[in-house]
Amino acid sequence: MVGQEGHVVLLGHGPELPRVGDVRRAGQTALVVEEGFGRTHRVEDYAARLGYSPRTLTRATRAALGCGAKRFIDDRVLLEAKRLLVHTDLPQATIGERVGFAHPTVFSAFFRQHTGMTPTEFRSVTQS
Repeated sequence: MVGQEGHVVLLGHGPELPRVGDVRRAGQTALVVEEGFGRTHRVEDYAARLGYSPRTLTRATRAALGCGAKRFIDDRVLLEAKRLLVHTDLPQATIGERVGFAHPTVFSAFFRQHTGMTPTEFRSVTQS
């Protein structure tokens, strides 16, 4: 059965499935975020690169992946930062630069906001 806005609805099988266009947009988003998260964290930049409005990109990402575009971008940045903190001896400032932060204090604030600890604390906890 097809529900509102073109969603496929399987009767008796929980929530609606995302639309094919949303899944395609989310897949495209994942590819461009993978290529660009070290340069930009702005939804507007990725939307422009793909030819979508930020609202369309966020809606599609939320429908297909369960989170908005900004959260998806931030999660990818955070994953890479954690990977570099755990698996390298690079200084925090260098890691911040690699994941797209011009200033170490901004990277540290971003990391703390998302994890509840500083990059230094995270590295210490994961290496002990």
